[in-house]
Amino acid sequence: MGFNMWIGVGRLGGDPVGRKFENATTHEEEDIATYSLAINEGYGEFKKTVWVACICYGGLARSASQFLQKGSQVAVMGKLRTTSYRAKDGKMVYKTEVVVQKQEFLTFGKVEGNYPQQAEESESNTVQSKTPPTAPDDGFIDIPDGVEQDLPFR
Repeated sequence: MGFNMWIGVGRLGGDPVGRKFENATTHEEEDIATYSLAINEGYGEFKKTVWVACICYGGLARSASQFLQKGSQVAVMGKLRTTSYRAKDGKMVYKTEVVVQKQEFLTFGKVEGNYPQQAEESESNTVQSKTPPTAPDDGFIDIPDGVEQDLPFR
C-alpha cells in the first residue's frame, strides 16, 4: 500500500490553459486545465523558485480556467503522476505533474500589487472592479520598483 499526496501553495506563472478532450472510457467530452505553480524555497542566497506542473479535470478545470490567471495565488492538493512520450527526435521525455484533487483560490480577480481587486455589483447588475485603498495585513510586503524582472510572474 502506498501514499501519494502533494500539497503546495504558489502563484501561477501564466494563465491556465483550458481545453476539452474525449474521455476514452465514457466517450464524453471532459474539461481539462493545466497551469504551472511558482513556489519559492529557501532564504537569502539559497532562495530559488521551483516550478510545479498541475493538471485538473472536470469542475476543477472549469473553475481554474474561469477564475485563475497569471500571478493568482492558489493552494493545491493532489497526487503526483509521471507520464512519458516519445519526442520527435525519438528520445523518451518524462513529465511529473500534480493531478489536482482540491484547489483553494487565495486571491481573486485581477492581481495588482500584492492584493486582488474586489468585485462589486452596481445598480445596473454589472460587476465593477473596486481596488481597496490599502493592502490588507496578510504578511506580504510591497515589491520595490525595478524588481519585477526577476519575478516568475507578472
